[in-house]
Amino acid sequence: MSTTAEVSQRGFPVVGILLTIFILAKIFAVAPVAAWSWWWVFSPLWIPLACIAAFFSVFAIGWLVLWLLVNLIPDK
Repeated sequence: MSTTAEVSQRGFPVVGILLTIFILAKIFAVAPVAAWSWWWVFSPLWIPLACIAAFFSVFAIGWLVLWLLVNLIPDK
C-alpha cells in the first residue's frame, strides 16, 4: 500500500500560458505588447487576485454593516 498522495491537476492553465506569452512578447518587442507597462504584462497574475480580494472586501463590509445594525440599534 502506498502512502504517497497523488495530486492531479485538471483544466487548462490559462494564467500560466497567458503570462508566458505576454512576457515573451514584451521581451521580444512584439506589438502591441511591447508598448505595455510591466503591470499589464503581469496582469494574468494580479487581476484574479484583485477580483478575489474585492469579493471578500465586499463580503466583509456587508458583514460589518449588518453586525453594526444588529448590535448598535437599541431594542424597543
